[in-house]
Amino acid sequence: DLAGQFDVIHAHDWLTYFAGIAAKRVSGKPLVVHTLLAFEACDYVNEIVVVAKQDEIAKYEEFRTAYGLRKLTKIVAGGETRQMSAKNGFDAADERAAYVAIHDGARALVTPEQIGEVILAAYAHGAAIAATRATDTVKYASGGFVAETLDRNDIWLAQTPQVFRDEIYRAAAYTAEKDGFAATDDASLAEHIGIGVYLVD
Repeated sequence: DLAGQFDVIHAHDWLTYFAGIAAKRVSGKPLVVHTLLAFEACDYVNEIVVVAKQDEIAKYEEFRTAYGLRKLTKIVAGGETRQMSAKNGFDAADERAAYVAIHDGARALVTPEQIGEVILAAYAHGAAIAATRATDTVKYASGGFVAETLDRNDIWLAQTPQVFRDEIYRAAAYTAEKDGFAATDDASLAEHIGIGVYLVD
């Protein structure tokens, strides 16, 4: 039974393009509330931890009450980078959780079913992320010129949620910190320590 084994962390790169996400609205609700409600409705998720800009923490407290977000247990301040923010959220999560999901709060179109698919894949493989196959022609460049046309059948665009067994993410995050490794997503942290990450289309 997987129910109750997963914590989800909503981490925004709040110093750049996700700054002020709590104020953005879609269909009458704040954008991030749509995201939170999707995770609230996923049976596999036990706890939601939000990593937010310091001056938006009170707004998330309001969301918790206004939208009945009973799984939203903690709201913590982010760090200087997305990677640091995700680690802050991970450190705040319930230590009993067997798995952790990292999700960018602005990706509000995610559904409980999609979340569940990635979670089940992580349960089977240890680490899994949502991703889409590339449909455009992809060029590898060198010195401003095309060096090679890559086979787009081998190219995937990483999305979130990104889900990991707790001990995998812990080892990946702390190894990256020790090594000074800067990642653009959480899957890269797992890759850095040699963990295979399964892709869920």
